[in-house]
Order: sequence, then structure tokens, then C-alpha cells
Amino acid sequence: MYFFGTYLILSTKIVLVKLLEYDRIMFQKQLITELTNKILAKLNFWIQFPSSTEEIKEAKQLWQEKYNFPSALGALDCTHVRIPKTFAIWRRVYVQNRKGFASLNIQAICDALDRFTNVDVQWPGSTHASRIAQI
Repeated sequence: MYFFGTYLILSTKIVLVKLLEYDRIMFQKQLITELTNKILAKLNFWIQFPSSTEEIKEAKQLWQEKYNFPSALGALDCTHVRIPKTFAIWRRVYVQNRKGFASLNIQAICDALDRFTNVDVQWPGSTHASRIAQI
């Protein structure tokens, strides 16, 4: 009887720990979702490519003054962000890149003040950077 009772207590503790772990994971998912939604709501405020004639002129002038680089609106670059093995479904969609691992090919443009003005995260790692720049 003693062993059965101990087993029951241990089982209850294990179940309780599992429930607490599940609650922690669900809380983290909820927190990440809320945070992502708040960031997305302000994204167009934080990341803006120059669109008006005045903004374009100002951006070009800033590049000229700061780096002696005339007529530039921004600096563009791409990077591969590895997709972890835990995201098996994504790994099938985003096939291996030229470096041999599954990734997203992310393109970003920054202004002369090192602020992002454009970010594109929709391309699989197998997409060449020149293809992303054309779009």
C-alpha cells in the first residue's frame, strides 16, 4: 500500500509539473503572439522607405553629407536566417540554400542614419539575392 500511495503522489506531481509546463508554454506563445501583433501594428510607422519628393531629396542629401555617396537612397543587403530543425514543416517548404541549410533569405535596406527603411522576409533561402532585389 505504501508503494502504491507513493506512486500515486509521484504521478500527481508529474501530472502537475506537466500541466505547469504546458501552461508556461501556452503563456509564452500567447506573449509572443501579442508582442508580434503590437510590433506589426507599428511596423509602418517604424520602417518607412522615402516616398515623397522631399523625403527622397533629404535621404540623398544625407548620404552625400555623411558618406560622400551621391544619389543613394539606402544600403541594401541580404542574409540567410537558418530555420531550426524543430520547424520541420518550414524546412520542407524552404529548401536548402547554396550554403547547404534550410533558411529564409532576408533583404533589408537602411538609410544613412542606420535605420531600416525596408525589410523583406518572404523568400526561401534558395532564392538568389538578385531575384529579391528585382521585386
